[in-house]
Order: sequence, then C-alpha cells, then structure tokens
Amino acid sequence: MVNSTQLVDIKTILDQLLAEILNALGSKLKGLYLYGSLVWGDFDYGVSDIDLLAVTSDDLSDSDFNKLKRMHSEFAAKHPFWDNRIEVQYASSSGLKTFRTGSSKMAVISPGEPFHIIDAGNDWLANWYFVHDYGVTLFGPLPEQFIDRFPKTNSSKQFTTTPFSGKVMFRKQRTRAHIKVMLS
Repeated sequence: MVNSTQLVDIKTILDQLLAEILNALGSKLKGLYLYGSLVWGDFDYGVSDIDLLAVTSDDLSDSDFNKLKRMHSEFAAKHPFWDNRIEVQYASSSGLKTFRTGSSKMAVISPGEPFHIIDAGNDWLANWYFVHDYGVTLFGPLPEQFIDRFPKTNSSKQFTTTPFSGKVMFRKQRTRAHIKVMLS
C-alpha cells in the first residue's frame, strides 16, 4: 500500500515525466497510460517500478529516439530514487493496432536495461490487455482508442495460465476509479 506522502511523490514524478516526454515528442505523443502494480494495487514504494505505455503517432525517428534517450538519462539523474524504476514502452498507434498479427519497432526503457528498440508483437499481449482493460489515462484518449478490444472468448483462453483470472473482471471499474482519485 502507498501512503499519502508517497502518492504525492508519485503524482509529481508522473507529471514531470509527462512534461518531459511532451517536450521531447511534442504532438507525436498521442497517449500516456499507467499500468502495472501501481494500478493493480500491489505497488511497493521502495521497490516497484512505474509502468507506462506512451503511444506515438508513428515510429520514432532517430532524432526522437536520441531526445528520449537523453531525457530518460537526465530524468534519472534528477530523480535518483526513481533511477532504474521507470519503465516506458513507446509504441506507435499502428503497431498497437496490428500487434496480434505482426511485429513493429518499439522503444523501451526498463529496469536493468538501457533505452533501446525491440520488435514487439503478440508477445506483448498480456501488457496490452492490462492497459486496455485497466490502464489509467495520464494523457490523451482512453487506451481503447489505440488497442482493440479483447474478445472474451479469446482472452479467457489466452489468460488461463496467467494472473489474469476471474477476479480481474470484478476489480476493473474499482481499480480505474480508485487510482484516478488517488492521483488527482
């Protein structure tokens, strides 16, 4: 559980990070979504990372990549408590629409890894499912704008061996509303 002082710090970090990403990408940033343990409710302030999906209008150019790489490095230097604890995937809107059937380039910064480009496809299904159904919008439209709905017949088959069980559906509305209130 996160106390009120820690929530203020997290909100400040998220606001600053959003401002830095917007500064680097401008109108190319279409959405920023919080997901993972902070949304799910098992976030440990001293250990957990903050998981974010940044949706871009198209693939990052070399210039965009270099701006973001520099920004993340400077951000970590300014906020050493959060160094190596901010995870962001920069995925294009078209890549998110087609991830089930193909792969696309995605920039990623995650704990223990430098900022880099990967091929992302259906191996990100569990992440995008979580963003679609439980993600908290920090900027832009709801994530459903970029990630197509997961049919119940398919998703129930795909998630039978993952933490996404029946209780997920029970917590959906409470979780989104709860985290929005906490961060507002």
